[in-house]
Amino acid sequence: MRTQFPAAHTENVTVVGWLLQVAEMHGELMEFNEFLQKQLLSRESQLKHLTEELVSLRGPVSTYDKMPDLCTFCVYLFSPTCRF
Repeated sequence: MRTQFPAAHTENVTVVGWLLQVAEMHGELMEFNEFLQKQLLSRESQLKHLTEELVSLRGPVSTYDKMPDLCTFCVYLFSPTCRF
């Protein structure tokens, strides 16, 4: 029968503790990744919806490839003010 030295036992406990911390952090990162993926899908869906709404209001949106100068690209928005 082998006997473990006290230093080896302390090292094993330290390694096990470290592995538990790493496993916990991995779980937290997986949850955060899932949250970010859902948020990305939601924002992409919202962007698609807003783009379709913009197209229905003003026509097709120009792409940056077709425009010679980005400074000439303007979007005019009319915002009526409420006066009481």
